[in-house]
Parts: sequence; structure tokens; C-alpha cells
Amino acid sequence: MKKLLIALLCFLPALLPAQNAPETPAETSASDVQSEWPQGEPFAAVEEMPQFPGGEKAMYEWLYAHLNYPESARERGVAGNVWIRLVVSETGKVKNAKVARGIDPECDAEALRTVRSMPDWIPGRQNGQKVPVYYTLRIVFMPSR
Repeated sequence: MKKLLIALLCFLPALLPAQNAPETPAETSASDVQSEWPQGEPFAAVEEMPQFPGGEKAMYEWLYAHLNYPESARERGVAGNVWIRLVVSETGKVKNAKVARGIDPECDAEALRTVRSMPDWIPGRQNGQKVPVYYTLRIVFMPSR
């Protein structure tokens, strides 16, 4: 019985149907993605991720300099993180910004307005080619005390 069980475990993988692994971004040529987008999917990760000019610190300084905390949300004590998912295009433009997780309709709308008004980024690169890349930002709303 023990030998039968061991034999079954050894041959079980051979009995299962073969499945093709999904294509990874590294297997997709950058020119294919550029020509397909927006029909195709932007990359989730690339060799060189997109960057805000001056880096992450400069990005958050710019965001908070241009973000207007909605007064009614401040009065109601609304606080927390708004997560924005966007695409940095192959030209560096911020596109398709959407609230991935919000806290309040007014704060969500203000976060979107601010992100959509951002200056151009340095685009991401895959295999030496500029490509569209998904990027997620966290914007913190905290009433001053």
C-alpha cells in the first residue's frame, strides 16, 4: 500500500494537464506594449520604474503644496489615506488616475484632482524602451490639531 501511494504521488504531476505559464512583462517586447496601449495592459513592474522629477521626496512636497484639504472634511475630522492608482505613460504623462481606496468623497476627489494636475514624470523603461507603467500613490489627509 505504501509503495502504491509513493508511486501515485510520483506520477500524479504527469497525469495533470500541462498549463502554459502566463506571459510575464519580461517576455513581452516593449514595442508590443507601446503599440497596444491603451488596449493592452501597462506594466506593473519594469527594470526602471517611472520617477517624479527630483524623486519621491520632491513628489510628495509637490503633492502637499498643491493639495487642498476640503474644509468640510476637516471640520468632520475625516482623516486617513487615499490610494490613487495611475499609469505613467511612455511620454511621462499621468493617465487613468483612479481612487483605489478612498476615505471620503470630497477627499477622494481632491486627491484625484491634485494627481491629475501633476507635471510630467520620467517614464519607466523596459528593455531600454519607454513603456507605460502602473503606479500607486498614498495621499494622507490629517486634520491639523
